[in-house]
Amino acid sequence: MQEENISRAIVVVSEGMTPSAKQALQDLAPKYILEQFLEAELMINITEH
Repeated sequence: MQEENISRAIVVVSEGMTPSAKQALQDLAPKYILEQFLEAELMINITEH
């Protein structure tokens, strides 16, 4: 991310993250804005909305 000058990212996971993975994202928080979503939260049929 640093080489590409990216400061924001979205992380999509199929299952919940482990506490150590969540901590790793928090450790990056001062430098990067990282948003985490469960895959199931994003799986909707947009044709019905």
